[in-house]
This record gives sequence, C-alpha cells and structure tokens, in this order.
Amino acid sequence: MHGPRLRLPGYVLHQRLGGGPTSDVYAATDESLRQAWAVKVLKREAELDATNRRLFEREALIGLALCHPHLVRIVAAKTDRAGSRHLVMEQLTGVSLRQAIRRRLLPVPTTLCFAHQVAEALGHMHRHGFVHGDVKPENVHLVAGRRAKLLDFGFAHRPGENTALLEEGCVLGTANYIAPELCAGPPTDDFAADVYGLGVTLYELLTGELPYREGSSEETMIRHRDEPAASLGEWTGEWPGELVPLLDGMTALHPGDRPVMHEVSDRLALLTKSMMQPIA
Repeated sequence: MHGPRLRLPGYVLHQRLGGGPTSDVYAATDESLRQAWAVKVLKREAELDATNRRLFEREALIGLALCHPHLVRIVAAKTDRAGSRHLVMEQLTGVSLRQAIRRRLLPVPTTLCFAHQVAEALGHMHRHGFVHGDVKPENVHLVAGRRAKLLDFGFAHRPGENTALLEEGCVLGTANYIAPELCAGPPTDDFAADVYGLGVTLYELLTGELPYREGSSEETMIRHRDEPAASLGEWTGEWPGELVPLLDGMTALHPGDRPVMHEVSDRLALLTKSMMQPIA
C-alpha cells in the first residue's frame, strides 16, 4: 500500500490504521531509530476549529503525563501551528475488543480479566485527576490477546473542564456509553462517568447486547437520562453471582450510587481470581 502524501519531519508514514472525523492514525517509522510507531494527525479541516485544537492539545498533555501498562503510551507531540499537529504513540499489534467480540463473545474469565485491566488503567487516570471520557470496546486494544490497553485520550479532561462545551450542547463521548448525568441539563461531569462507561462496556462484552434499546444518538441519550439500565441479572451466564450487583451499581442512573473506580478494580480482581489466574 502506498504511503499517505502527508509528510512529518523525522517520520516515514505508511498505511492508515484508522481515525475519525477529526484525525487520522498512520503506521510510521522513526527515521533515526528505525522504530515502529503510530502517529495520530489532526486533519487540516479540523485544525480550523478552535475546539478541535483545544481538545487535541489536551489529549497530548494528558497522554504525555500518564504512564501505565494498560494505557497506550504517547511519547511525543506537536500541537502548535508550525506544521501538522500530531501525536506519536506506541504501535500496538492485535485487535480491539470490538473486533474480538464481533467474532464471538470471549470466555467470562477472560472478559473479567480484561475489564479489570481497563479499570486499573482508569484508576491510574483518576488518581492523576483525569477522566477518560470515552470508554467503549473500540477504545480497548488487546495486545497479543493477553493484555488490554486503553486508547484514545481525545475526550480526556479534568472534572468540570468541559462544562462550557457541554452547556453549549456539545456531545463529548459516544452516545451508547455516555453517562446519564451528561445527558441532562445542566450536565455534570466527573470520574463516575468512566465507571458508567466501563459498566456498559462490560455488560456488552458479557451479553453481546447493550443495556438499552438502540436508537438515534438523541433517543439513546434520552433513555440514558431517564431509564435505568437493564440488569445483568436478567441474563443467564457463567459468571459469579457477585458480578450482578457490581455491574448494576456501575450503571446506576445517579453518579453518587456508583462505586468509585478503585472499588470496581478491587472487586473485579477478586472475581477474576475466583474464576482463573489473572493474566500478567
């Protein structure tokens, strides 16, 4: 495959790995070290918008500040106007959780282990004062099928930092995983939103379904705001009974009724250990 026309000093860009409305991610090689990286580049048209620029700068600052075995590692960034704004991060092998569950649901012990790893990563972010803001299967990568890595700090922020944008009606996250308090007016935003996102993700990994009827983004957000999530207790599965109240708590309508992330992590660790030896 031919490489993109875009050129970045010090890097040779190869095939496009993915991206979204505002950015593209390319496989890349460091010209000096000959090391493989992934490079996320803010699209030219997205650079024209001040909000996109601000979110990209924030993503760079947060990514560079964090280091955890279950978070993707960002090693360099350029966020000023001279040249293309971009992030350089480790290039991961493997597949996303979304790709994995499209093939088949994972065994319950494996699912709990990966959920625990993501909870550990989120707990690290929370201890450093950051909300991830977009927890979903697409943003969890399985490295060699044994280690989960949480990706994409595009909506990461400190609690309350997005208040002005939320009050303007901006949707910062993915509708199917967005917390009820972000769907109401005035919206509130703190670490509990990540607990909710992880809860919806775990429910989907276990059942193959979301805990709400699907619809348009607007319909989904109204349901999240007004309706309790479906309980895992409505399903029959080979999971520990203690998982049901934990997941019900994580997807509670009111943020104050949800456990904090370190409690989620501790309880998932115990449940995982009860079913299998944790994956290193």
